[in-house]
Amino acid sequence: MLARYQQHLATPSDIQHHLPLLFSLARGNVLELGTRSGVSTAALLAGVERHGGFVWSVDIDWQCAQVAKGHDQWKFLYADSRSAELVPQVGTPIDLLLIDTEHQYEVAQSELALWGDYISPGGTILMHDTETFPGVRRAAQEFADAHGWPITFVLPCHGMAVITRPMEGVSAEGSSWAMEAK
Repeated sequence: MLARYQQHLATPSDIQHHLPLLFSLARGNVLELGTRSGVSTAALLAGVERHGGFVWSVDIDWQCAQVAKGHDQWKFLYADSRSAELVPQVGTPIDLLLIDTEHQYEVAQSELALWGDYISPGGTILMHDTETFPGVRRAAQEFADAHGWPITFVLPCHGMAVITRPMEGVSAEGSSWAMEAK
């Protein structure tokens, strides 16, 4: 998968500049909501190949089941990302959650409400398209504010929200992402 990830790094896409971030954070239990053509999936799988872990990808398009078919660190789940029935099928706690689905406020809010409680201490939520779709940015900001978790918005490629759940007993300023962003 590393070769495919490197190919995507060199190919213009709507998420191209965020791929190194996905790769660097992909370890442990990784949940990807929204798979499409598998560009982000390749970065996440290359990351777990390097750092250890497993990726679950959820999409409402059955054809997405082919993007990494046969990879032993990947499972595709054909479902609505807001379905509570998915929770027992996904490894929890979640160390990295990538949300890149319908780009509507209500959808993003529902996904955060369902999956946010399963983020491990020190875990990260990434939300793509925060600059292109203001509702996604609003949902990310409201979630981070409600939980007291630090949030950073990264450009370019339509924007990415990075929300980090602090380690227990560590202030938000002491989180690894906050330290790297300074």
